[in-house]
Amino acid sequence: MWCQRLHELKDDAVRLVGEEAFRLYQLYLAGCSLAFQNGGARLYQVLAANRWLERT
Repeated sequence: MWCQRLHELKDDAVRLVGEEAFRLYQLYLAGCSLAFQNGGARLYQVLAANRWLERT
């Protein structure tokens, strides 16, 4: 689903981010799709904060 949608909008995506970034993201989405289909996906959420900014 994700890869198909990206492929359908390839020209727009390449125009926005370039060919190399498009190909990398397409590979990433294909890997994610396979992981979800095979039940091997693991999701983690990380929250980062800059404590220095909080003190100023």
